[in-house]
Amino acid sequence: MAGVTVIRFVTFVAVLSPSEYGTLNIYATLVNVLPLAMSWGLTLQYQRIARSSDGSVTNTLLKYALLVNAASAIPTLVVIYLVGQRLGGVGSLLICVVSAFLICIATSLSTCYSQIAVGYGYRTRGSLMLFCVNVTSAVPVPIVLLSGQGSVDAILASWAAAAMVGLLCSRLMLPRYPLLPPGDVSGTLSFFEGFATLPAQLGPWLIFFLVRFLIGVNLGASEVAVFAIASTVPDMAYLVCVALLGYFSNRLLTNEVKVYRALVYVLPLYVLLVVLGGLGVYLILPYLGDDQYAFSLSVFLILSSLGAVRIYITAWRARAIGARRLHQTAWVYLVATGGLGGVMVLLPDLSLIMYALLTLAGFCIIAFVQRVGIVTGPRGGDHQRGETR
Repeated sequence: MAGVTVIRFVTFVAVLSPSEYGTLNIYATLVNVLPLAMSWGLTLQYQRIARSSDGSVTNTLLKYALLVNAASAIPTLVVIYLVGQRLGGVGSLLICVVSAFLICIATSLSTCYSQIAVGYGYRTRGSLMLFCVNVTSAVPVPIVLLSGQGSVDAILASWAAAAMVGLLCSRLMLPRYPLLPPGDVSGTLSFFEGFATLPAQLGPWLIFFLVRFLIGVNLGASEVAVFAIASTVPDMAYLVCVALLGYFSNRLLTNEVKVYRALVYVLPLYVLLVVLGGLGVYLILPYLGDDQYAFSLSVFLILSSLGAVRIYITAWRARAIGARRLHQTAWVYLVATGGLGGVMVLLPDLSLIMYALLTLAGFCIIAFVQRVGIVTGPRGGDHQRGETR
């Protein structure tokens, strides 16, 4: 996915105007937020339940995934329509709304399939299943390159068509029986736990969407492009490092591997990728965008720090899921999202640097609360098996 991010960045910056690129980035962030909401927070439980099972739960999990996504369809369409209407002026609203909705459906269901596969011990296949849908965001690239032009609605439409094909491929790859014996984790599917953890699952992407959306409303879509370009390299490096963390996923879930051991491998790689990638973007951006685009070094450095905090949160999240205490951080996501949104609404003239700093501050608070919650939770957290880290 890091490679896909680079390809999309290079192509779209070369073809789209800053305003179009900023609008597309808002839609792209939105279709990362909504699939999490469509699952009612149950997605992360699928891996844990599959890990505890002998393979008999597959059909039950698939049934629940289809039902909750069907129930979420109309609210999701309404949200996409309201956001698209507020953005306005770029492409056909109907095409953008329907395309974004189809991408959300494909992402939500393929994530369910992938989590089941990972829980059963098929780490590589699980990653590939999710990749089948995520990689479709690059399908518009050859179309744009061949035509020499592009628009937001055309890019979203081709992305959506490819995402539905990717969803079918993901479903066909779903294993029915586990490679691993049942693990010592809870096998109960809890709607209460799902809704309770939903803020923690939605939180990161909701903050990213909120920041971009309010930048677009208050400062203009062109400023969203500047913010998005500064975040491209940290986002790419984060994806690479999360993929590496996936290697430790089941062992972090059951506390067989210490979180800090995983971070020792991941964080140095992140720093290296950010330094090399940032230098590359700084050097090639003037040639790609014909000097239409700007690279903000200050925003880049802040968002790079944010990426490291996100890796820390992601590493500890697997442990929180295994200990069934992810819900304990739900309130801080609500406070962080509401607080950031309130400040940005009340102070619409904030600079991009302030938007970036507020985002970093919110994630630092989230990381601290999540870590403390795992140690001090009622079920004993990492002390459950005699370890503290």
